Amino acid sequence: MSLHLNPLLALHPSLQRRVLRAAIKKLTGSLRKISHANIVAALGILHNPAPQSELHLARRILIKKRYNRIIVERKDSSVQEDFTYQIERPGVYSIKEINGCLYLTELRATEELPLASSPWEAFLDAEKLHYPLTIRPFRPGDRMIPLGMKGRKKVQDLFVDNKVPLELRTRIPLVFSKGEIAWVPGIRIGENYKVTPNTSKVLKLRFEGKILSEFQPG
Repeated sequence: MSLHLNPLLALHPSLQRRVLRAAIKKLTGSLRKISHANIVAALGILHNPAPQSELHLARRILIKKRYNRIIVERKDSSVQEDFTYQIERPGVYSIKEINGCLYLTELRATEELPLASSPWEAFLDAEKLHYPLTIRPFRPGDRMIPLGMKGRKKVQDLFVDNKVPLELRTRIPLVFSKGEIAWVPGIRIGENYKVTPNTSKVLKLRFEGKILSEFQPG
């Protein structure tokens, strides 16, 4: 369940508590094991100046602040987001851990540079890539040279810039070539892999997955 933050903040604290109780009851069917202290702590999430924060309650109830929204949900303990795939050639690759699929198609370059139809699609210079490509989730410390930049930038900072919710960051499959990030789906391609007028072969990449219904880059 998702609630807009600003209208909540405009309410009197007693009404804020009532809204949170109602949201939890609607989600779980009751307020069992939810104390007054829990609700007060949840109010702290609303007023926390950090753009993202969360509170874990009993019965796997999770209250999250994600920028301008408050989300009340049950934590899914079955989600597995750690994976590594080696891609030897273009094709279609299922990433079952994140309910996603990566499509890679090699194309002949044309005079007109290709444009991605969405942030979840990218065109890279195929001759600058080295197989096998590695597909894995984000890990703290990951850096890349984003398109248009000369220096490296933390992927975490790119996620912050694009307001990617914390719990979705490990569900975006990073594409590596010889240990260097070539593409972060939904965010940016690597500067060293961009298509130029000298490109003769293009690799088209497209990612589809559950995350597309939960997050769209601005």
